[in-house]
Amino acid sequence: LFQAQSTDDPAEAPTIYQQALDAAQAGVTLDPTNPQSHLQAGQAHLGLGDLTAADAAFTEAERLRPRYVLAINYYRETEWITAFNEGVEALQAADQPAAIAGFERAHSIYRGRPEAMIQLGAAYVEADRLEDAVEVFGEALEMMEGPAAERIDDPALLATFPESIQLVRFQRAQLLFQLERYAEAAEVYQEIVDANPADLMAVSNLAASLVAAGDTERSAEIYAQLLARTDLGVLDYSRIGIGAYQGEQFLQAAEAFGRAQELLPQHRDFLYFQAQALYLYVYPDAGTAPPDSAAAAAVAEELVEVGTRLIQMDTHNRTSFRFLLNGLQTLGRQEDMVPLLVALEKPFELPSFQLAAVDGGYVLAGELTNWTGEQGSTANVHFRFYDES
Repeated sequence: LFQAQSTDDPAEAPTIYQQALDAAQAGVTLDPTNPQSHLQAGQAHLGLGDLTAADAAFTEAERLRPRYVLAINYYRETEWITAFNEGVEALQAADQPAAIAGFERAHSIYRGRPEAMIQLGAAYVEADRLEDAVEVFGEALEMMEGPAAERIDDPALLATFPESIQLVRFQRAQLLFQLERYAEAAEVYQEIVDANPADLMAVSNLAASLVAAGDTERSAEIYAQLLARTDLGVLDYSRIGIGAYQGEQFLQAAEAFGRAQELLPQHRDFLYFQAQALYLYVYPDAGTAPPDSAAAAAVAEELVEVGTRLIQMDTHNRTSFRFLLNGLQTLGRQEDMVPLLVALEKPFELPSFQLAAVDGGYVLAGELTNWTGEQGSTANVHFRFYDES
């Protein structure tokens, strides 16, 4: 080993390392319980570039003689630095396969610091290897929060752990949700919320994960707690509304969308979603128990109020009119339905449209339905655009 490390001719080193490996393996064969032979085998494997075999040899040496840990960690970390730098250089050169290979080599030999794990997880995400990313992010969290962190004597590195833990845990939760492992995602989001109850996005994502996992009772409690707050913004209410809607908590969804619309009165979508949630409460899908008559009537009253405002803004959408018409029908106000049925007969309809961000600006995308029966008819459409102020 000494000759291989000190030779002036790098081309000779592999041959000498192989001789060292042969001698070390002969020692292992002679006495498998001798930790020094396993240690020497690990060093020889490192010299030959076989990090996986080196890891196995070092692991066995440390098992047989725990006091070897200091020397072994030195060998491991030295090789880790080389492999990690290879990964970083490949990343900077936009060579994703080489970057992954470098970070994987670093991860295979040393797991006493998290940088390679975090970079590897991010690279796996870029390569659409989401299951692998979830696994390695979990290992990074285990390292930063476990006893391995206590052995690090670099204050600057340790100072980065709190932020790294927060970012890695959040990304892992998002990946679990994306992989439809909803119960696991909820567990991770719960950990985030436990550490930082003021993280509204984490709380909202926790509720959404519970909905997807089928735990609507817990999600309803969380949405109720969120709606009891007075410090939420438009995006907060929007997320709550979407999550509650997906969990079929339609009254909570309607309340959230209504509060968002109060903050942005010209926002058509929030008003539409509020009306839709109220409608689905009064007229549930097949298989869902309908509300009692008193509850249905109370919500129908709100649906009429919201629907009346909606058709003033969404003037050429038949679905918006139907929300209002159904509310009136539930309340027995057939006389008020007649002028709406007349107004519904418009020559064209705008059933859907949205403003989408593109490079350098926005594009208005949607569809227009011609109800005149005359091909080539012309429709003049006037849009008003608002910003948040």
